[in-house]
Amino acid sequence: MPFLSRLIQDNEKIAAYSFIHSMATTLGMSIYEDVSVIIASVNSEECFRNYGVGGAI
Repeated sequence: MPFLSRLIQDNEKIAAYSFIHSMATTLGMSIYEDVSVIIASVNSEECFRNYGVGGAI
């Protein structure tokens, strides 16, 4: 993370940020997706996890 290293210039803060970001990504891909499917299934006929929209960016 060279940009972040130049911006923050504190290795402990960068490590903490990296850990928190990793946890947020893990939760987002597991728990948050399941909760959103539960909420969506009440109001929708269909709901998907890991839905590919197709195309290229």
